[in-house]
Amino acid sequence: MKKNISSLVNQMDKKSTRLVWAETMLYFLLAAIAVLFLFLAGNFVQSAPVKGFTMPPALSLSTVCIVISCLLTIKLKQYKNEDRLVPFRTSLTVITIAGALFFVCQFFGWLQLLRVLSSGSRNLVLVLLVGHAIHFVVAFALSVYFTVKAYSINSSADLYIWFLNQRRQLFFRLSFLYWDFMGYLWLILFVIMQLKLM
Repeated sequence: MKKNISSLVNQMDKKSTRLVWAETMLYFLLAAIAVLFLFLAGNFVQSAPVKGFTMPPALSLSTVCIVISCLLTIKLKQYKNEDRLVPFRTSLTVITIAGALFFVCQFFGWLQLLRVLSSGSRNLVLVLLVGHAIHFVVAFALSVYFTVKAYSINSSADLYIWFLNQRRQLFFRLSFLYWDFMGYLWLILFVIMQLKLM
């Protein structure tokens, strides 16, 4: 009996250690992404000025979409903690739709922006665009996963039971931390570009 309890405690300790390690690695990844994007944004600011051009409306609209989705993640976490399945599903659906609109608006906004930039600025913007798009696609895929999963859960009790698993709990929290991070990163890039294009 003592051996069974001891082995169970050891297994739980190992799982906890792995979960802490995964969370720590995500924080390191986010710090590395932030440093990379701030370095690229700094180079963009120092490039040749762009005269007589305003920010494409599509990029402004994409900013509205990502702000809405980031604000909804606050409510999403609240609904999850309260085990409210219907608002949880609705919030996830709206977040995912806002993410899809963000991606589409970004595509058309960047196309318009690339037409007027000089070659040096264009290369920096392309690196920013591709880098942010790759990271955002990961965040969007995670959002789609949780949205699909939410529609396969039948009741608030099932939602509560599904999140009793520590790994799922952490995966959910880190996924939407990553989503929020990508949203805030875009806001910073948007402000920097807005100031550059003034």
